[in-house]
Parts: sequence; C-alpha cells; structure tokens
Amino acid sequence: MPNTNEQRLDIISNCNLLLTKLHGYQSTDNRPEGRMIAQLTWLKERAENHDLPLPVKPEMLGTLRYIYMDGTLNFHASNPKDSECVYWEMEMPMDRLLSLAKHGRLLIKSEYLKFIPSCID
Repeated sequence: MPNTNEQRLDIISNCNLLLTKLHGYQSTDNRPEGRMIAQLTWLKERAENHDLPLPVKPEMLGTLRYIYMDGTLNFHASNPKDSECVYWEMEMPMDRLLSLAKHGRLLIKSEYLKFIPSCID
C-alpha cells in the first residue's frame, strides 16, 4: 500500500504529541525517555522527509513497541493516577503510531464514520 499524505501527517502529529510530553529530556540511550525521544524523532524526521516506508519493519520500532506494552512512560500523563487520562495522553498516541507505522493502516477518524454504513452494504 503506498504511503499517503494523511498517514505521513498523522505520524508527525502523534510524534509531536508524545514529544511534547517528554519535553525536557535528552535524546540519549540511558533512560526510557531518551530512547523514546530518539524513536519519535526518527519517525517524525522520516515522515517529514517523505522517506518512511509503510509498514515500517517491526525491528525498527522496538522502543515504541516495548514502551507501549510496558507502560514505562505512562507517568508522564498530566494525571498518571487516572487511567482515562493515561490512555488519551500516552497510550492512544502510541497506539496510533503503531497502527500507522507497524501496520501501515489509516486511522479511523470521526469524519469517516458517515461512510461506514455504505461500506457495509
């Protein structure tokens, strides 16, 4: 499936959301925040340069996949004790990135919902 401009922009947008949450940390390999910043920066730069082949090989997304499953950075949500807050601020952007990058899928957006019934028929 060819990369679409929409996928590229969604990757950039979700990377920006997570990079904002990790503001103040350095892109180094000695902390989970640093490794995640390096992963997000790589994805974002490749998407901005139009050279991110989708789907991305799973081994190229190791940090994102691990941190998503592990929940290591969930405490960066504005209210880490609220699971709803953690979901929307941390887990959802990572889930969207995995859907876009690892699987090469488009995101389901509210503006598409009106077309779903016609697709079912």
